[in-house]
Amino acid sequence: TVTANHTMSATFAIDTFTITTSAGTNGRISASQVVNYNANSGAVVVTPNTGYHIASVLVDSVSQSIVDPKTFSYTFSTVTANHTVSATFAIDTFTITTSAGANGSIGTSQTVNYNTNSAAVTVTPNTGYHIVSVLVDSVSQSISDPKTFSYTFVTVTANHTMSAIFAIDVLTISTLSPLTNAIVGTRYSKPLSATGGIAAYNWIVNSGSLPPGLSLNGATGYLAGIPSTPGTYSFTAKVADSQVPPAAATKLINLSVAVFPPAIITVSPLTGVIVGTRTTNNFNANGGIAPYTWSLDSGTLPPGLNLNSTTGYFAGIPNTPGVYSFTIKVTDSQGIPAVATKLFNLTATIAPPAIITVSPLSASSGITYFLQLNANGGVSPYTWSVASGNLPPGVVLDGTLGKLTGTPVTSGTYTLTLQVTDSQGVVATKIFTMTVI
Repeated sequence: TVTANHTMSATFAIDTFTITTSAGTNGRISASQVVNYNANSGAVVVTPNTGYHIASVLVDSVSQSIVDPKTFSYTFSTVTANHTVSATFAIDTFTITTSAGANGSIGTSQTVNYNTNSAAVTVTPNTGYHIVSVLVDSVSQSISDPKTFSYTFVTVTANHTMSAIFAIDVLTISTLSPLTNAIVGTRYSKPLSATGGIAAYNWIVNSGSLPPGLSLNGATGYLAGIPSTPGTYSFTAKVADSQVPPAAATKLINLSVAVFPPAIITVSPLTGVIVGTRTTNNFNANGGIAPYTWSLDSGTLPPGLNLNSTTGYFAGIPNTPGVYSFTIKVTDSQGIPAVATKLFNLTATIAPPAIITVSPLSASSGITYFLQLNANGGVSPYTWSVASGNLPPGVVLDGTLGKLTGTPVTSGTYTLTLQVTDSQGVVATKIFTMTVI
């Protein structure tokens, strides 16, 4: 029931919508934004961190096709509703691609995460082969051991390649010469060995002679049998491999055959020696192959004595008493010298004192008498005394100097025992007859 004029007014605002963005770790996405109705949004950009790539992008929960995993952009046009954009990221991975030629192997290809180290890639040649070359990203590597090689890629940020080539080993006889010594009448067995080439091998004696009683097995390379004749033998062994045509190698080999191993037959303890007295002895051995070489293996020889390395003679003038223990070594002349040792004991003593003045003695009554008594052996100085009996009246003994002096006064024949004592307390006596006329 309008009974008067009226007025009415209104204002309007445009609708707005929100573009909500979210990103997982290791990457980023443009910030959320507000967009007017029916307008276009700003580009929503997805960017992974270094070493990562875009794994997925969802727009309004719908998965998007990702052409370049390192960048993604999306623009909403004529926006009439709210929208969402989300992204996830994954670490970059790189491939270590390996390849090997024939007659060897290389570690299998592997996948490595960004900025980490790969597992070691090992190159191994087959038996009888060696590594000729290894390339890492087409760059040749230095090979210190042609039988094995290992390489580890560190802080990987790109794909890599690694390849290897192998070649057959040169055929050689690896057995060392001379061989282990053999003993007459004792079974002997020793394999000859080869490296390189292609097994199986075939063995022969190419020149020279094996010790009588031994033979070489052509298939196994075993040198075996019971040797019958001592001596030193030289022969050339030849091996051929299974290549077509076969490769071959030769080697001069020496082998000594002894009657039995050397042994020192000199008896211990040795005969004692006297200090200050020249002594000569000799060591003897049998077995092995002469000539022998003698040496002191351990211990100490009595001072003043020396060992002749060629003859085994043990000679000199000992100068220090004592009991000595030492080990003598004898070495024979086989290709691989055989050795024997033996422990010896030797006592060096001082000779006991002995009175060397001759009996009988004579003097004249009433006439001055003088006689120097003499002794040897023992350890000077000496002390002299009358052990029993009596000197003629008027004659006395100087116990320090060993002199008989004085003027005998009574004629007659006197029997007495003189005694000498060395500084070690060792005593010697001698009976004397002294006639005074």
